[in-house]
Amino acid sequence: MTLEQAYALSCFTPIGSLGPGLTLVRHSHTGVLGVRKQLQVYDLAVYSTLQAHPVAQVPKILAMGEENGTLTVVEEYINGTTLAALLQTQGPQPPARVQDLGRALCRILAQLHSQQPPVVHRDIKPENLLLDQNGRLWLLDFNVAKHHRPGQGRDTHLLGTEGFAAPEQYGFGASGPAADVYAVGVVLNCLLTGELPTLAPAAGPLAPVIARCLSMEPADRPTATELERLLARPAPAGRTRRQLLPPGFRTGKVWKMLLALLGYGLIFAYDFSVEYDNTDILTLAMYRVALLGIHLSLVAYWADYLGLRRRLCPWKSRWVRALMGIVYSLAIVVGWLAFVFVGGFLIFLFTDS
Repeated sequence: MTLEQAYALSCFTPIGSLGPGLTLVRHSHTGVLGVRKQLQVYDLAVYSTLQAHPVAQVPKILAMGEENGTLTVVEEYINGTTLAALLQTQGPQPPARVQDLGRALCRILAQLHSQQPPVVHRDIKPENLLLDQNGRLWLLDFNVAKHHRPGQGRDTHLLGTEGFAAPEQYGFGASGPAADVYAVGVVLNCLLTGELPTLAPAAGPLAPVIARCLSMEPADRPTATELERLLARPAPAGRTRRQLLPPGFRTGKVWKMLLALLGYGLIFAYDFSVEYDNTDILTLAMYRVALLGIHLSLVAYWADYLGLRRRLCPWKSRWVRALMGIVYSLAIVVGWLAFVFVGGFLIFLFTDS
């Protein structure tokens, strides 16, 4: 910590507590109110960026200094109510208000993501979103924020809040701006239903927009700027043309579509060429349909078609997800075998009579 930083911090006098680790302070000369906190988990480069390049509706960094692995920060004090408190007192919000709040959040994120390098918040949730007395939305708490550098490997620290953090924040890749968009989708769902999307998926015109934000593949999610446009005029309810396309065709990427065509072609060619000894035409057709059903059901589950895997397996632990994936895959096979058994029994009854 430099002498200049130490002096800047010393100018703020404590006047009260705002909760664990948060102190309300006042500048001894200007009277400006601030919030002082000491961080052990932080990215100094992010706070330096925010101090040098303030972002609208993100509290300004008034003073900061690092010493012995601890960062002391004084941020601009914003008086208001968090969206978490709003949900607790008022419950789910009307779609029009959710659109307005979502668009305001997207505008903040667009500024953060346009920094060089982009700043990724990584902990967007109702507790970190605050409405001031003028109704403006503020994004708080950059403790786990980081700079995004394309080509970076998976995250070295698995940080974020369960239920709001994107899959890539749990060791499945490097979290970039798309991770924030995922969290926005969860927040929008919470504002509409009062619950996480795994517990109560949103319905209505905003449902397709939220579903796109929650795509497992980061590349399938819109940018913050695109999301703001989508929220300005959401698609009519049920209008999910891209989401309804088979796995492999939803992104519109040529190489993925070619691989999907090849994969589906091999599945159909194999399933409808299989022969079984001592079977009539009807039974053979049933066996082939069951085999096709097994293959397509497994593709739908593992490709998370229409959010199937996300709803059936909401756990964040990859080991639990892998285990439950095996369980569901076995259930799919058993289900289609039951179809074969019942169908065979019915064929026997009708042919025997």
